[in-house]
Amino acid sequence: MKNKIIFFILILLMISSVHSNETKETTVSLTIEITNIRSDQGNIRVHLYEIGNKEAFPDKSTKANQLKVTNINGGKAVVTFENLPPSIYAFTVHHDENANVKMDRNFLGLPIEGWALSNNVKPLLKLPSFDECSIDLHSSKKFLISINYTI
Repeated sequence: MKNKIIFFILILLMISSVHSNETKETTVSLTIEITNIRSDQGNIRVHLYEIGNKEAFPDKSTKANQLKVTNINGGKAVVTFENLPPSIYAFTVHHDENANVKMDRNFLGLPIEGWALSNNVKPLLKLPSFDECSIDLHSSKKFLISINYTI
């Protein structure tokens, strides 16, 4: 009988331990490694949008949920968003070569600075939707993104 009680107590402790480990991860992190950057001039700007704000994606950067700016080293950059609530997100990446805090464009409206979108989406004739670029972030993740240059 004593062994059964000890076994029962151990089972309860194990269940309690598993439950407490599951509830610990109330926030997640998103790390984005950006490659193929053509120069170390300027900086990299990453705008993060949460699903509740998907109407602002991808072209209303001032309405993004978060912004991270980082330096470039050897054609690469890394940005990490921490303490995010688990949710659905999408992000844009901008190589602001002249550090003027805007995407410079040519006379046709095409970007002349580097850009990228989550999931490495490369739109052809129109801006992509939030859903096309969305990532399910319910655990911490790392993404490798390649910068694109139109010109």
